[in-house]
Amino acid sequence: MTKGWAGNRSQERIRLLAGSDLDHQALRTAILAEVATMVPFDAFVWPLCDPETTVGMAPRARIPCPQELPTLIRLKYLSGASRWTELMHSPEPAESLLTATQGEPCRSPVWSGVLQRYGVRDVLSAVFADKYGCWVWLDLWRTGVRSPSRTKKLRTWASSQRQ
Repeated sequence: MTKGWAGNRSQERIRLLAGSDLDHQALRTAILAEVATMVPFDAFVWPLCDPETTVGMAPRARIPCPQELPTLIRLKYLSGASRWTELMHSPEPAESLLTATQGEPCRSPVWSGVLQRYGVRDVLSAVFADKYGCWVWLDLWRTGVRSPSRTKKLRTWASSQRQ
């Protein structure tokens, strides 16, 4: 019961933030702080998207390899695993890289090209889209042991944001 209550409170705080006058940088910072209370992560990449083309822009990231951000972006566009353009049409708007690659992250160009060198064990990708298009996608990087219950929490939260 507490977990459900905490999740509901977190969702409500995020809804209030979304309705605030914060600029997109401050808004994403505040939302990430709230998400971290429910789904721990070690690093993240969170670009805004053009809703029609799904092209990422204005990325916000905290990663151990900022010098590799251009490579990371290129590989993300080349990857099929947990790609935002696929997730936006999926009944599950969030997916872990380990799930998408059937436990073999080396099948992902993003993991093979960058993430493995930094000890990233899994990436939880969530897309935020509606009938008008894709607005943002969020990748949460984990270097620790994967927690299926936390993955389920983010999937549930991302699903509840669709309207």
